Amino acid sequence: MAALLVVCSAGCGQKPDDEAEPANAGPSSSESSEEPEEDLLVIYSPLPQEVLEAAVSGFEAETGVEVETVRDSVDQLIGRISAQGDKPQADLLFGGGAEVVRQFEDLFTPYETEESEALDPLFTADDNLYTPLTPMPIVLMYSKEQTTRAPAGWTALVNSAYNGWIAFADPSKSGTSYTALCVMDQSPDTGEDYVERFAENLDGKMCSSIAEVYARLADGTFAAGVTLENSVQKYLEAGYENAVGVSYPQEGTTAAVEVSAVVKGAPHEELAQQFIDYVSGEEFQKKLTGQFELRTARSDLDDPEGLTPRSEIKFIEYSVPAAVDGRAALLERFAAAEKPEDASSASEAQP
Repeated sequence: MAALLVVCSAGCGQKPDDEAEPANAGPSSSESSEEPEEDLLVIYSPLPQEVLEAAVSGFEAETGVEVETVRDSVDQLIGRISAQGDKPQADLLFGGGAEVVRQFEDLFTPYETEESEALDPLFTADDNLYTPLTPMPIVLMYSKEQTTRAPAGWTALVNSAYNGWIAFADPSKSGTSYTALCVMDQSPDTGEDYVERFAENLDGKMCSSIAEVYARLADGTFAAGVTLENSVQKYLEAGYENAVGVSYPQEGTTAAVEVSAVVKGAPHEELAQQFIDYVSGEEFQKKLTGQFELRTARSDLDDPEGLTPRSEIKFIEYSVPAAVDGRAALLERFAAAEKPEDASSASEAQP
């Protein structure tokens, strides 16, 4: 279960791969103009069905409030909310990356949950635009077949020994990779030209998706790569502990954070707020760590057994607004420094 959220992380725009159509999909504004029902909470969510059902069933049991869900990719759900304009059908976006909500902040309204004091400030928004659900650290995954030691951090990935041996998904298409690129750029310990040096050291090789990153590391095609902690954990739990390992960058990292946000003009704003309080509360957060083996957004609970303690991971002061506002410029810098694949000059020696 530890990799449940990988398909949706960091604002990923892909349709969930375990279900062809959204669950309980309701009409968009173009399909219906009916008035919303009283005391019916409508949730849009890109989260895996198991997590969504656990949250909804627990909330319904505790409050008696009926919940209707629409499950789809986050980009489709954002499109629906935008198309509905000033007559939204949804009350809440449950899941999706913090960067996505910040990018479309005009569609949402701030709410400070009653659980705010217990939430880790590393992952909250200063203006309460969104509420963190679960953080998924950006890590380095490495192939034990191709390298004899774990890369210590970002600095290792610009070493000539890793030239052409790095698995990295296209950051213009992968939310995880773009977040990682922002960490490289925002970290005070990597240097002003790190993004350009990293792009050059890829040597023209780029993975098509984050899924290809961890698959190619598991089969030994690459020596090291950038992915989510959940991805590595998935392989370790599947018996690949002799094939791959995980490293947390010593210069610091951040987490792709799944969040909840109240839709602006929500027909049932108070119910949406109650739901955020519920999923931020101790009971449901314990379910995330116990049943689904996901990290908690709370500071007063322990993360699942077997994961590196949060206190041992260095997190930088990551700015979500800077990541959103600087996207075009950062991707342009990366693309300008990246070598075309036919100019590849990869090192033949293993790192």
